[in-house]
Amino acid sequence: MTLTPANPNTSVFESIRRARPDGSEFWSARDLQAVLGYDTWRNFTESMERARAACDNSGQDSRDHFVGASKMIEAGKGATRDVLDHHLTRYACYLTAMNGDPRKAEIAAAQTYFTVQTRRAELATPALPASPLTLARQMLESLEAQETRVSAIEYRLDTAPITSEKVGTIYKLGQQLGQVMGDYRRAWRLFKDRFGLASYRDLPSNQYEEGVRFLRLQIRAYTGNALLGDAES
Repeated sequence: MTLTPANPNTSVFESIRRARPDGSEFWSARDLQAVLGYDTWRNFTESMERARAACDNSGQDSRDHFVGASKMIEAGKGATRDVLDHHLTRYACYLTAMNGDPRKAEIAAAQTYFTVQTRRAELATPALPASPLTLARQMLESLEAQETRVSAIEYRLDTAPITSEKVGTIYKLGQQLGQVMGDYRRAWRLFKDRFGLASYRDLPSNQYEEGVRFLRLQIRAYTGNALLGDAES
């Protein structure tokens, strides 16, 4: 479901903004899910979890930006029920959009919106006469700032935990290793110690291929047989 603002001059994102009694703003994750084009809460929360990790990796405390809450929804025949929700800050919404699936038209639109809003904020400075040298310096600083943001986002994506699909692949290989070793706990401990993890689910995205290769090599070491798709000689 995609929400459409009642006022055509208001962005969809701003139309779902809410305010607390003290005047502070927040966005319901359930409302944002619809705006970003996610049909299921499960798929949306995967993007939100990557955004939460990116928030922590940037030095912010994600608990300040992703606040647990509940929301009353209609359950049919006039009944209602409480469902899990989160109250997000503007920064949390930005990260969630940036960590979404860019193949979705709604995600692409949201990313464009936040890019434009960020640029407007940068330009919202007093209109004072500036020399050509000052203008050139400001343009250079703006370009450098944009490059820094892109690099930071790419870094956070690389270091964010692997997606559920990749978690499934790692799990299957880990279970195979446990079977051939005859000790599942030892197999998982071997993997977690190798990558310094508390859980195999915490494997960073940029170490996924290495993780798969490590498990394949361990399985081959115990069985003497290469797995299908194992490119190692």
